[in-house]
Amino acid sequence: MQAVNGAGTSAASNVASAATFSQQQLQYYVSPNGNDSNDGTTSSTPWQTIVKVNSFTYPEGSTVSFEGGQTFVGCLVFTRTIVPTSSVQNPFTVTSYGGGVATIQSSSSCSGKNTAAIIGDNINGFTVDGLKVVNAASTNWGILLQNSSVSWATQGMTVKNSEVSGFATTGGQSGGEIWILGYALNGNNGPLNNIQILNNTLHGTDPTSTDGAGVAGWGYGRNITNVLMQGNTVYNLGSPAPYAGLNANGMNGAIIQYNIIHDVGANVTTCGGTSGIETYNANNIFVQYNEVYNVQPLPAFTTGCDWDGIDLDGGTTNSTVQYNYTHHNGGAGILGYDGNPSGTTWGPNTFRYNISENDDLVRGIGGLFGLTPNPAPNPVYVYGNTFLNNIAQSSISTDPSACFYLPMWNGSGTFASGSMIENNICYMANPNSANNVEFLRDVNTISGLTFSNNLYYTPNNPQWVWNGTTYTTASSWASSGSESSPVYGDPLLSGAGNGGTCTWTASLANGPQPCPAGYALQPGSPAAGAGVAVTNNGGVDYYQNPLTTPLSIGAYSGSGNCRTGLWCLQVTVPASPNWTSIHQQISVAANQTYVASVWIKGSGSVELDAMYNSTNLATVKCTATSTWTQCSTPAFSTGSHTGLRFQLKDSYPGAGTLIADDCFMGVAGGTNVLSHPGFESGQTGWGIDAGGASTWVIAQF
Repeated sequence: MQAVNGAGTSAASNVASAATFSQQQLQYYVSPNGNDSNDGTTSSTPWQTIVKVNSFTYPEGSTVSFEGGQTFVGCLVFTRTIVPTSSVQNPFTVTSYGGGVATIQSSSSCSGKNTAAIIGDNINGFTVDGLKVVNAASTNWGILLQNSSVSWATQGMTVKNSEVSGFATTGGQSGGEIWILGYALNGNNGPLNNIQILNNTLHGTDPTSTDGAGVAGWGYGRNITNVLMQGNTVYNLGSPAPYAGLNANGMNGAIIQYNIIHDVGANVTTCGGTSGIETYNANNIFVQYNEVYNVQPLPAFTTGCDWDGIDLDGGTTNSTVQYNYTHHNGGAGILGYDGNPSGTTWGPNTFRYNISENDDLVRGIGGLFGLTPNPAPNPVYVYGNTFLNNIAQSSISTDPSACFYLPMWNGSGTFASGSMIENNICYMANPNSANNVEFLRDVNTISGLTFSNNLYYTPNNPQWVWNGTTYTTASSWASSGSESSPVYGDPLLSGAGNGGTCTWTASLANGPQPCPAGYALQPGSPAAGAGVAVTNNGGVDYYQNPLTTPLSIGAYSGSGNCRTGLWCLQVTVPASPNWTSIHQQISVAANQTYVASVWIKGSGSVELDAMYNSTNLATVKCTATSTWTQCSTPAFSTGSHTGLRFQLKDSYPGAGTLIADDCFMGVAGGTNVLSHPGFESGQTGWGIDAGGASTWVIAQF
């Protein structure tokens, strides 16, 4: 990828003394009510304009603070010329002060190709914290991080707690909200190290906005190192092709986690289109704990491809996609595009313990998991995932979205030794007009790829299209010898297809788990304990439960989240109460003093009641925390009653997710009169009100 020279920097003036500075002198304030003749060192003597900010020379450890709630027109350019000395230990920070957040609004003075509203160039410890950055011109990027002046790495550049919006392709140069360059605009191959993009909101105005990528850029080879993208909410980016919502391009060592990415790529009409998260020419990348959805064309599909949830694209090596939830994307939930840009060979890469629900909505790839266009040149490991599609594709007569789609467009061949697809659930209820679904489809002949212990289920007509043969029954697939120990049957998921959109806050890193709750296994599931052993398997499932021995099939292992045993109750508390309950009617002794209790952990509140008919004998509000807590009613008399109702009810506002276990009713310290108080027999003995199935879920968590 080629870059051209960007805008230059203005000459410095009012150079700060090299003498020792007081803490006050390291603080510089900017307000519309200020004056550029002021010293700027107090909020009572602020500067007024961005021109002044760009023309001052700052001592090490300086902070430039813009008045909150105010708008400042122009573009900020921070280079070594005006920040000659800075370090990770004494960073240079740009932020807001007072009430609210300051807005930096680009203008015609920084409009056109290769421009940015804020530039941080070769400044160690450069930090943007708590600003709003908007495009009021034709500015290419919101925030640009680069190193245009030296051959050694710039250390510690951070953008956090900020909102960036409105930046798009300009003059043929792809644009977007935050751009990270290891190959600077002036052609310098300047490395960057320790880059953090944290807790930002990166967005356009609506799904079809022209905004480009949320975070993107390029390296010189892989000279952008040790990157963390965490806690960002990224949405309404209509035109990111060929980029994604979040991109790791030219990076060596990156973690992309706890991000929410949705409504991306609405305007794309080409192939090589877009994804929610994408890596390219990158090494040692972990993509984990993200929710990606609605990456799709709008208002409807016309032409093009991709719109994938997560894509390990060309030249990606030694990387892992794990513990992510993708849903309702136009293309694959997870894609491996094993192209080999110059000097790279794709893989080895791992895809494990992810959940994909109703992806490939417009058949942007052709499958929920896709691997293309070559037999993997290094090992690929695909295991422990759950793939589900239950949206009918009756408008097409052939090739509905497959669970596994492996088109070797560049020709037949052999996968690298050790490559495998094992222990995955394929739940396919997306029939075409002939009532057929596809678990597997290849293009050209493939060898060297091991299939083992995958579970397949459909209420429709199954097909496995493999190496020139179409298998139409589970027995014919099993007898073909193409897979070891396949399992065929309903996996008994606790709420198949009801995952929906999770309720969590990216900046708090509190999700998406335990959402979606519907992919736990119910009692009697043929997936439980039916997997094949996998070495170096990460140790936990999607829900962070310790993996069982033997392994289960799919993204859920069971055990770990319950207080005791393998079974418990998950309560998904909606923002507004739905007044449903889970309850048990029990026989009790008359004229006894009883207490009711439940152990809870997580977030949110439920009501615990001991009732006779519709009369509450005792009630208490139970609010969950991060540790197990026993919530108990006040003691109450059973009176003359011989039958009571134990009840947990959704009665309080405020969304949350909590786990309940080990219920009790009886004389304190005495016999528990409840049956199945720890939910170890599933829903046996328990009733759930109509409309409460998504709120109250009993399963192995």
